[in-house]
Amino acid sequence: MTAERAVRIATAALAVLVAGLMVRGALVMPRAPRVGELVDRHLAESGVIQPVTAVLLNFRAYDTLVEVAVLLMAAVGIHLLAPVGRASPVATEPLALGSAVTPVANAFGTRLAPMALLMAAHLWWAGSTQPGGAFQGGTVLAGAAVGLILTGRLPFSARRWWLRTGMAIGLFAFLLAAVGPVGGGAAFLEYPPGLAYGIIVAVEGMLTLSIGLCLAALVVGVPPRRPPDAGRAPWTP
Repeated sequence: MTAERAVRIATAALAVLVAGLMVRGALVMPRAPRVGELVDRHLAESGVIQPVTAVLLNFRAYDTLVEVAVLLMAAVGIHLLAPVGRASPVATEPLALGSAVTPVANAFGTRLAPMALLMAAHLWWAGSTQPGGAFQGGTVLAGAAVGLILTGRLPFSARRWWLRTGMAIGLFAFLLAAVGPVGGGAAFLEYPPGLAYGIIVAVEGMLTLSIGLCLAALVVGVPPRRPPDAGRAPWTP
């Protein structure tokens, strides 16, 4: 038996063992009240009346905080991959050099992008009372940003201070809301009862902006460290 075959067999055996332990854990796990019933029972304490927002920004805020941090780290990591002293990889050349703007793309930049911005704002504001929230609004905002980037209407570079600030402001606001109440004797991520609604809406607003910019940064990919050669022909599809 070759070493490579032995490694594959050992890896497969380990995967089967882990899967078996997970199944066994699920079978022997004690029965608990349904999550939906618990959320409904304590919804009035969350500060909002939308169950999903209550879970993501209050009851399960630890997970959401980590998710936002991971998204920001991914966006920052992409920008750290930019090569030094040479042009970016070929995959980023269409965005770096600019492509011919088609009528459809031009219409998106001039007409649909403002509508997408309004939709993103609506999803953020509506998240406390109906389906919506920061992740949905941020996704729509990212789509608008990518459309503006592809039509040359939005300069998108990690060296711009507004982009760095926008990408990080959501996580900063979330951490501030989590740590702030600790000074008054509350626990980490325990919002003051009378201020929970305002804190959640404000944090979601900052998260909408950050999520949109981070997702747009992931779509753009590795940015160029230096502008392309002036004499180089523009990229065409």
